[in-house]
Amino acid sequence: MRGSYRNSGSASYPPSLLLGILVYGYATGVFSSRKLERASYDSVAFRFIAANQHPDHDTIAAFRRRFLQEIEGLFVQVLAVAREMGVLKMGTGRHQDPRQCQPPQRAVL
Repeated sequence: MRGSYRNSGSASYPPSLLLGILVYGYATGVFSSRKLERASYDSVAFRFIAANQHPDHDTIAAFRRRFLQEIEGLFVQVLAVAREMGVLKMGTGRHQDPRQCQPPQRAVL
């Protein structure tokens, strides 16, 4: 990822910082780039991962779009390592059977 950055223009965020924000966000259920940006201000864990920097949502979204295939592969590796360490159990989600995932009923007025 780092090799595809040009060394011109304004300073950019290190790819490792943006990747860390995305991976931690995915692991904790925060997917929206706007929510990830907000978390870099509000959450101690996100602030630590982001080294107290606050990339805006456009930067996060552009990074995700640009490196989507690489991020997918790296996230699978993170999950594999977490599983090997015993901190992740696959298939223990709340809704394992898709038939149990019914949308909430809307009230008819």
